[in-house]
Parts: sequence; structure tokens; C-alpha cells
Amino acid sequence: MALTISPDKPVVAVGQRITLTANGAVGSVQWGTPAFGGVITGSGNQITYIASDKAGLDSVTARDDFSLVSVNIVVTQPQIEIKPENAQWDIFTNRDNIKKLAYDPIGKSIWVATEGGLEKRDVETGEVKAVFMQTDGLPSNNINALQFDNYGNLWVATYEGLAIYTPSNSKWNTITTKNSNLPNNVILTLHIDADNKLWLGLSTGIASYSINSEKIMQSYQFVFDTNLPGSGAKYSDKIYLENGKVRIDKTKNRSDMIDKFL
Repeated sequence: MALTISPDKPVVAVGQRITLTANGAVGSVQWGTPAFGGVITGSGNQITYIASDKAGLDSVTARDDFSLVSVNIVVTQPQIEIKPENAQWDIFTNRDNIKKLAYDPIGKSIWVATEGGLEKRDVETGEVKAVFMQTDGLPSNNINALQFDNYGNLWVATYEGLAIYTPSNSKWNTITTKNSNLPNNVILTLHIDADNKLWLGLSTGIASYSINSEKIMQSYQFVFDTNLPGSGAKYSDKIYLENGKVRIDKTKNRSDMIDKFL
């Protein structure tokens, strides 16, 4: 029987140990010094190989009375076990595209709506003091509009619903089609009137929300009319007050505009 070493394809992490066995030996077995930094302990037909602190390829020889054999040992970096319950993930989003700004005179900060989250910046230095995303309570990272109400709360319009930030307790709450009678989650613009009523410009129309009673009061859906310029795929681009009435600009593109008064 020919002399062999087992395992024949040993793999061990840096600094770890593995047992090597000489099989089929005739007479005594002599082990050679590892070629690239490892160490062996013991003697006879079975020894222990201790890997060095560097990953790479090492080799060990074994000799009996009639033959000489060698085995290559792969030394790897230690494997790190990641358990989902203990994992900590960093989320990176692109906040280069700024869509809206809102000034908070009480907190002396500027809130910046971007396609990758909501930034809170120092009004004097411009330093980013905080970044809020879906993981913090926003319905979506893509933010379309910002509006402070008379109580100092910040209202945030997104493509997946409405969010309200209360500075006094630093908490987020959301309003979506799942927990309210909001007709559509795609909110493109916001406006608060003198009665502290919040008007929402939606992808399919508009809605009014009573901040005091915390519920949707009214909603209006756009009617498809092929005779109107820019009809089809219309959305509410702007909401503002004019002569005491709410004005909605519905646009299909930048050059096609329809005005409607309620």
C-alpha cells in the first residue's frame, strides 16, 4: 500500500489547527517542516498542523522507509458568521437631487426633501444634523413636498403616503390608503390654508385633511376628458390659494397647463 496523507486536500483558517495522518506507512514516519510559515506538533503517523497568521498555500511532507509524499494546505481567512438577528446594515441613498426646502424658525433648521431621504440641516452652517428615511418611519425615501403647520409639525409628501413629524417627541406618524380614507398614496404637493386645513395634491386629484380632527375631509378626482389640453396622465403639480379659493394646476408636461377652481 502506497504512503498517503489525509486529508488529501486540507483547508484551515489562519492560526487554526488541523490533524494530518500518514496512511500506509512502512516503518517510521518523518514529517518535514512546513514550507510557508506553518508549524507541526507531534510525531509518528499523526501530527497537528498549525497555520500561520497569513492566508495562502503551505505544504508538508511525510517520509517512510520507502517513499516521500507531500500535501498542499490551503490557509484561508477566518469565516465570519453573520446572524440575521444580530446584523447591522448601513443604507446608502442618493440625496443629490433636492426637490423642496422648508424652514423651521423654532428649531432654526432647514429641512431638505430629496429623492433619497429627508435632511435636517443647521440654518447657519448648512451642516447635516440628521437624515430620515424609510427605516426611521417615512413611507418612502423619495420626497416631493414639505409643509409646517401652525403647531410646528412637519408634513412630508411622498410617493407612498403622507408622514408627520412631531418635534416635541421626535416621532413619525404616517397616513396612507391602508390606515385612512386617503384616495391615493402618491402625494405630489402640500398646502395649509388659514383654517389649518392641509390640502394634498395627488396623482389622481386632490384631498383636504383636517389637522385638528386628524381625518380626510374631502377628496376630488380628476375627470378624464380628451377635449382638454394635456388630458390623460394628468396630475396636480401645484396647490395654492388665490382670491380665497384653492387653485390647482394640473399638468401633463411643463408647457401644457390647466387651471381649475373649487
